[in-house]
Amino acid sequence: MTFKPLDALVSLLGIFGSGFIGYLAARHANDRLVRATALAKFRAAFGSTLAVLRLFETDKGGHYTYEDVSNCIKKELPRHAAAVEIFRPFISKHADKYEATWKDYQNQIEKSLISRDRDVQEEQREAANLVKLVRSMPLGDKDPTRSFSAEIRDRIENILSIANEG
Repeated sequence: MTFKPLDALVSLLGIFGSGFIGYLAARHANDRLVRATALAKFRAAFGSTLAVLRLFETDKGGHYTYEDVSNCIKKELPRHAAAVEIFRPFISKHADKYEATWKDYQNQIEKSLISRDRDVQEEQREAANLVKLVRSMPLGDKDPTRSFSAEIRDRIENILSIANEG
């Protein structure tokens, strides 16, 4: 048998080519796994807030108050912000939409919670007894504060849907 340099070169190219294709396939599988793990953590960051909002919206007995929901969202907001920043590298196609949706969520919280809290503090100074009476009453089905929870829930779901598209 004689040594043929061309056959050796073809064999080496086949070996390296197969190795390179295997490397690319493994890298792609790893990237998908890392993104799936990050997406699961991202969704989990919003899970407890979504659960409280849904409970608040369907609560017929008045067990949950506006303050319960407000406190939950305020407590979870730093976790939401961290999740949005950590997941940001995984959003490539819709980065502008992702940012706009996150800003919209923050603005809704500002509008619904923080500004309302300022108004409540002002009311407390003006009429502390009336505010205490109103707060002690259970929320009915037609309470206008229920709409704020639906708006915030919609914005969270928008953020999560963009992350899924990502």
